Amino acid sequence: MDASSQTPGPMPPELPTLTAVSLAVEPSGTRFADPWAANPDVPFGQRSPFPEPVSVGPQCAKCGALAGAAEAALRPDPAGRRYPSGAQVLFCTACYPTATVQEAAAAVLDAAMGGDGSATSTELANAERTAGILFDAESVEAAVSAAVAQAHAEDRVELAELHNELAAIAGDHRRVLAIQRLCEGHRGDDLLMVAAIATAAECGSTALDGLPMTLTWNGCLSVDEGKATIECTSSYGGLAELVVTGADRHSLATLLGADVHAVRRECKDKACGTVEDLDASDPALVGWTRVEVAGVEGEPRWYCSAYCVTAGLAQAAEELGQAEVARCVLCGCTEERACPGGCMWVPNAAGIDICTGCATVDEVMAGVAIMAAAEMRTNIDETPGDPSVGGHA
Repeated sequence: MDASSQTPGPMPPELPTLTAVSLAVEPSGTRFADPWAANPDVPFGQRSPFPEPVSVGPQCAKCGALAGAAEAALRPDPAGRRYPSGAQVLFCTACYPTATVQEAAAAVLDAAMGGDGSATSTELANAERTAGILFDAESVEAAVSAAVAQAHAEDRVELAELHNELAAIAGDHRRVLAIQRLCEGHRGDDLLMVAAIATAAECGSTALDGLPMTLTWNGCLSVDEGKATIECTSSYGGLAELVVTGADRHSLATLLGADVHAVRRECKDKACGTVEDLDASDPALVGWTRVEVAGVEGEPRWYCSAYCVTAGLAQAAEELGQAEVARCVLCGCTEERACPGGCMWVPNAAGIDICTGCATVDEVMAGVAIMAAAEMRTNIDETPGDPSVGGHA
């Protein structure tokens, strides 16, 4: 560093002179004009919060609908609010606010006290109508109809939602039942295909819905307090129980007995079904029944319960059904099942079973003669001591 490097340079330029700025707050109204300055006497509660419309002609303060547009007819504000110019605030039917009781009463009082403090009945009525506390019959009916229609619409929406919820619940329940049907009849260690379970859960049906479940009776039956439980085995090897209660037991027994004559089942009591002459006063025989069936050979039998009586009657019916039954040799009709329109047996010397529907005229006449001769012999045998009838004094 030498002496020349220590020589100072030229002076920097002078700064411009600063001008003082006043920080005083501008008085109110100098920048933004008060819109209510022209009408300072309007109460604050009646000043409109809506900006005064700039369009030509009255319009709704809320939605801007012009007078006469669509279905709306502009009506004065029920609270009596006004614009800064003094014009009334108007609303269409859709935007018309509901005035409170205080607002409606205040609007009527303002109308009555306006001007010189006196108001005619017409002016008061118009003030009440404007305030929304005076309605004609048509307005009331229209309001009621609108309220009813709104309530019905809300009810329809609620019912539609409930219907959808019930449909969803029913669908879930159907899927659960399908899975239960798919698993029913299987053993606990059986394996099911995932595709079958997914189909049941998704569609609520299985491939076996159209097929009946086959149950095989295990030979075991238990009766407890009026409930009969029949133990069965499904085609898949699972255990199943057929439960029959109440009058259904007798109905099932009747239906089975109509086609199958059940042979009396073995009873745990060895004395059940015996033909021995037991002592009815024996306390051990309380509730027992002694049955004698006409047409069946043998003595009356003792049965310990109603089930054994039913089985015994079924066995007797089987024995009676095996007896020889007279049948027409031509058409096969019997005493119980006659020909259409009815028929009768035709007696004949050969002793052949033939009915009037199949016999010829000569055979019928011969049968009538045989019946007449038999009746005559019967009358002779039943008239003893008559001298007019020979041979049987």
